[in-house]
Amino acid sequence: MGSALTIYSINGSCSDAVAALCAHLGLRAEMRQRKYFDEALTAINPERTVPTIVTDDGLVLTETSAILNHLARYHAVELLGRGAVERARNEEMCSFIATGIYSAFLLRFRPDRYADSDEARAAIREKSDAAIGKALDSLETRIGSNAFAVGDSLTTSDFFLLVMMRWAERVDPALLQQRPQLLAYWQRLRDMPFFTKAFEVTPA
Repeated sequence: MGSALTIYSINGSCSDAVAALCAHLGLRAEMRQRKYFDEALTAINPERTVPTIVTDDGLVLTETSAILNHLARYHAVELLGRGAVERARNEEMCSFIATGIYSAFLLRFRPDRYADSDEARAAIREKSDAAIGKALDSLETRIGSNAFAVGDSLTTSDFFLLVMMRWAERVDPALLQQRPQLLAYWQRLRDMPFFTKAFEVTPA
């Protein structure tokens, strides 16, 4: 696989995780916003989900953790985990993010997926607060005193978690402020060079 990628994305979505990993790896990538390239995306992925990537050898790949791990496998295998235990923990964390944290935020952002009436959607949105809080509590316990998600080195799960941290901050900054270990972890991610490269953050 070469280094040229096409990434179909929506700003603020899980495609940001792929953009951040590409920045970290120094990979050349063309970012295609779904709203401008919807027809092209539908042609290769009828479900129109983002992120969707196309490599320069024609591979179409979806699902955030699958994309992150695929890129790491070809460009920086240490990001899959250093040693068998850390690799297993990284896979575990990626699964937890997808099934535990992402699903909780989905209740908040897309209650229309689960209910038809305004009243029902409002009830789901209200319940999402507890689901998000529970997921973040579990995440803080899992990370503990680690510098990064599963240890002292970056892994692909950190790039996935970057999106979850941004969502938490978007919903309510107190979600992280009330969890000091998560807040410290989030600051470490923000201080990484790839963060500025990927999101063009201007230092204060």
